[in-house]
Amino acid sequence: MVRVFNDRGACLAGVVVDDRLRRDVVQLSTGAWFDPADPTDPDAMCVHGNPNVLTDDVGTSSLARGCTGAHVLVQVEKFTGPLPPVRAHDPPVFAGSMTESLVVQERGRTIAFTFDDMMRYHGVHSPAGVAMAFKVMQRAFAVLSADGPPARRSITVRTAFRGPGARDGFEAVTRAVSDGRYVVDRALARPTAAGYWRTSCSWSRSAAAPRPCSARRIRHRRVHRPGTHREPQRCSGATTRRAESSTGATCHVLASCPRL
Repeated sequence: MVRVFNDRGACLAGVVVDDRLRRDVVQLSTGAWFDPADPTDPDAMCVHGNPNVLTDDVGTSSLARGCTGAHVLVQVEKFTGPLPPVRAHDPPVFAGSMTESLVVQERGRTIAFTFDDMMRYHGVHSPAGVAMAFKVMQRAFAVLSADGPPARRSITVRTAFRGPGARDGFEAVTRAVSDGRYVVDRALARPTAAGYWRTSCSWSRSAAAPRPCSARRIRHRRVHRPGTHREPQRCSGATTRRAESSTGATCHVLASCPRL
């Protein structure tokens, strides 16, 4: 293990000696997610081997703003200290309402799901999608079933968003994917929104009297992970709207996320 550094920054990297490279030439592949040893220090060493910390962060011109060539002078030294942990693939820590739970009912039992539960079901690949599913269900459940937790198997989801994180988040809580109640419909796509969900919950009017429709807004952030494809950086908000019928209610949730 070596430390690769110059005046701009430093990162750790593994070493493979290859005679196909010219003498005094070092090749460091791109793709590693930035993982600073100390996230509070802007000059911290990247422990995951991201070469962007070594290159100049300027565009090719004021017009193009493309990436400058990743050819720089570096120094290499053996790293002798204890290897720091790599946290690039750990799910992010969310504050505020992300510490709450989503509660559903199934066969007379109440089941609560936290964001961490949903992440354990999904894995580490798309935490932003899981977070979006959590916030959508949190808002939709409050509108669709204000008097108590909704029945787990009564929830239907239609969306234009095909991301695996959101899909697994809904599946963990509602089992909508397994039961065929989770439908990806590209006709719902909005040009100004990254995600649109139409959630519905079936109930009898005699069992639960519907409440007046209300529109609410929530604000939350999405996480951008360097190295992924055009991931939206932040979500400016989500709007919910409830429509009622004699057999149930439908909640439309629009998450408006500007694309990069």
